[in-house]
Amino acid sequence: MASLNENQKFWARVTELARQSIGKQAYDFFIEPAQLMSVEQDTANILLDSGMKKDYWKKQSDLITTAGFEVFGRMIDYELYANDELTELELHRLNNQSSIEEQPHSTAKPASPLVSGLNEKYNFENFVQGPGNRWTLAAAIAVADKPGDTYNPLFIYGGAGLGKTHLMHAIGNQILTDNPTARIKYVSSENFVNDYVNATRKNQMENFENTYLIKRGRKMNFSIPSTHSMIKVPKFRLEFPSETLSYIAGQIDSNVRELEGALNRVEFVARANGIAVVDIETASQALRSLKNATQQSLSNLTIKKIQDEVANYYHISFSDLVGPKRPKEIAFPRQIAMYLVRELLGTSLPAIGTAFGGRDHTTVMYAYKQISDKMKNDMDVQKDIDSIKRKF
Repeated sequence: MASLNENQKFWARVTELARQSIGKQAYDFFIEPAQLMSVEQDTANILLDSGMKKDYWKKQSDLITTAGFEVFGRMIDYELYANDELTELELHRLNNQSSIEEQPHSTAKPASPLVSGLNEKYNFENFVQGPGNRWTLAAAIAVADKPGDTYNPLFIYGGAGLGKTHLMHAIGNQILTDNPTARIKYVSSENFVNDYVNATRKNQMENFENTYLIKRGRKMNFSIPSTHSMIKVPKFRLEFPSETLSYIAGQIDSNVRELEGALNRVEFVARANGIAVVDIETASQALRSLKNATQQSLSNLTIKKIQDEVANYYHISFSDLVGPKRPKEIAFPRQIAMYLVRELLGTSLPAIGTAFGGRDHTTVMYAYKQISDKMKNDMDVQKDIDSIKRKF
């Protein structure tokens, strides 16, 4: 049987992890009323105020596992009991076993302090709402309610003085209000670049990564999903009719990131307009603005612009990109550029060959096939293509 002090540390760690990972309302309802009665034979006996909360706790079992290894150094299982399901005799037995006499409230300490960079003057209450920003405000509030889940990432675009900075600070301040132990970092792009440059100069990249990145130490290989799979995955998150999901997936060119963006857009528009069941017409209206923006961006795109962007991305000269040189560090960017010209502009193979130093159309065909194949399972190539596309 674990000592009283160990049990207190264990339960404090469980509740601390819960505060960090779930919203305040969920914590107050599911976690706060729970009590650790004892830890016996590597099993934590937890008493809940209602049996209806057992399913939620089972989904949060990683809290117990993590706290168990941190405090006891081994795997801790759990057994859930509920006041409204126990007989008086069983409840009496549990109370006699209790290793924490009064532990209904968390004794967890806040996470180590982090300079958030937030301005407390900016919050949702003093944000001036108008017809031109109501959707933006709604999205910001949704992010603050479920950080890292809803609209992740959230990109706010607009002119100077329209409230972008206000909303960014308001999101962070609201998260801290709901969960004081949350770790929030507000940083401008300029400060981010300065931090990176300073870390590079001082050989302190590990500190930089600890501040800005979460590393799992794991490599995975991903293939682009089929349309069927792309329809299937979001169903666990969105309760859309099958025909609506099929329609949305059909508008996306086998890119799960684009699909997520489209689904977020449709979901957001539906909620903003109070629509409970999203039909095809609603989805079509929501996606129309995305298509218009894409078409407008591509209408000014030329072969030369693609070539310049690819050359700049891979740090080679334009003359090398279209010239006769064939080392890998030049041939690969050339294939990328040919692929993008074909993909984005639909230019004929002979015309692409002409634009790349008078190459034969079979060379262009080979380049397009090579990159198309790599796009199916090479994450680095996918990342390069996505990064270059975003420039357009």
